[in-house]
Amino acid sequence: MTKYASVLVAFQPKELLEALQALEFISIKVVDLVPALLLTPSSNLKDAAEYVVNYLIGNLRYKNRTIHNLAFHLHLEHLMVAKTPSEVEEFGVGALSYVGGIEEENAFNFGEEVDLE
Repeated sequence: MTKYASVLVAFQPKELLEALQALEFISIKVVDLVPALLLTPSSNLKDAAEYVVNYLIGNLRYKNRTIHNLAFHLHLEHLMVAKTPSEVEEFGVGALSYVGGIEEENAFNFGEEVDLE
């Protein structure tokens, strides 16, 4: 599975993430999958981040720094491709807190520069 993970992430990301949650693949070293998960297409970043945060960190209690860095990376990638404030808020995980605690929806104007001070 780890050998073909990068190909599966590119062409069937949702199916790969569902398969990784099956009991047959519980023995896979997830750290070996990190390079493949970094290549997750932008349309599936939310699913990949949910897999890492909810399943690996939440359910399996991974404490590996690499896994936590992957969750942070996927979160930031999603923020970079988000086009509207609602996409940012949909992602959850307190997305606005990474931008200096902005709480007003109007402050998140993606068309203009925003003064954060």
